[in-house]
Amino acid sequence: MKIGIQTKIAGLITVPLLAFIVMAGISIKSDWEQLKIAQKTLEGTELFASVSGAVHALQKEREDLLLQLLDRRTAKEMTTQREVTDRMLSELKVKMAQHEFGSKGKTVLAGVSDLSLLRKSVDQDGISGEAFDRYNHLVQSLIGFEVQVAHRITLPGVSSSLISMNILEQSRESADQLRAMLLPVLLANAPLSTLTFSRIERLHSD
Repeated sequence: MKIGIQTKIAGLITVPLLAFIVMAGISIKSDWEQLKIAQKTLEGTELFASVSGAVHALQKEREDLLLQLLDRRTAKEMTTQREVTDRMLSELKVKMAQHEFGSKGKTVLAGVSDLSLLRKSVDQDGISGEAFDRYNHLVQSLIGFEVQVAHRITLPGVSSSLISMNILEQSRESADQLRAMLLPVLLANAPLSTLTFSRIERLHSD
């Protein structure tokens, strides 16, 4: 059974956060300051989880586009995944609106806003190398944004744990990109038709 990103993050921060609250109780004078740090930690980890959820949804949407090359995804399935992605991105935008992230945050939001245009291009012209690269860029910008979110957390142990998760996320994305490029060939399980070959050729040559 797969464990959701929210559950993984909750497991990572529970021990250091509880230890922090216990230590804060020892010093009544600094209770308010400690409470604010704990609150910011919770908000930061929720935002990190939201970013990661959006990353996973976009990765799945990108993979579905490639599976469509072999007619392994129906229009209904594609629409369903896009709805999942939209929901995750909507939640992310709400959480980001509560913080100020400067140019990095604006770049992420701009990429999210351009997703509808990217989808329209794919629907009209089919998946291409350029479209694939645009999906990659959006995913990578979100993964990079995770680092900025993690660095804002000052509670010892939590920030480093989230950064470790981000390193794994980067490795997973590199593997996903390689697998996605090979997916149409690996799943064909038969000689490629002229149409399928031309689709794959277009994907790799654009």
